[in-house]
Amino acid sequence: MKKLSLFILAFAFVQSANAQFETKRHEVALGYGVVTIGQMLDVFSDVAGDVFTLGNVTTENREFTGAVSLQYAFQPVRWFGVGAVACFDRSTADVYQKEVQVGTTETNYFTIMPTAKFNWFDFKIVGMYSKFGLGYTIRSTEGVDFRENTTNSNTDGMVAFQISPVCLQVGTPTIRAFAEFGLGSQGVMNVGVKYRF
Repeated sequence: MKKLSLFILAFAFVQSANAQFETKRHEVALGYGVVTIGQMLDVFSDVAGDVFTLGNVTTENREFTGAVSLQYAFQPVRWFGVGAVACFDRSTADVYQKEVQVGTTETNYFTIMPTAKFNWFDFKIVGMYSKFGLGYTIRSTEGVDFRENTTNSNTDGMVAFQISPVCLQVGTPTIRAFAEFGLGSQGVMNVGVKYRF
């Protein structure tokens, strides 16, 4: 009973403190994410290609830009918001056949997805929330074959998502730094800055 009383008292204190600060309704954010779904697909594709060709054709020197995203969110109520994310992620690699470089490959991911945000708390200098998104990614791949001096390109699409159950933000009521942890097109970790108005 004592634990329940302490929990209720702590919850009431948090709600009281939270009620003294007016949550901003709009926010625009710029973020940078690492270990995205696109990066995971590229690594899986590299490994599968190596296995499928029995090591005859390999992909090496894979480099990733990381996911750069622009986000907007609107909070009609204190605990819930809706918005959208536009995201870009890119990777490049060298293609080898029998240890001789025979080409390069480049993959670009363009993602658009609506998002939902659930605020756990939003105090004057710190907040915690969860964010979920579901949308569409356009994947564009271009390969250069040095042997034939040709370029091959392919464009396709796939479902995009972001599941970030733990997101933290700190700063002023107007400008905040944030870190979002989860899985999806924005990465396992997405950090950046947001402007709230």
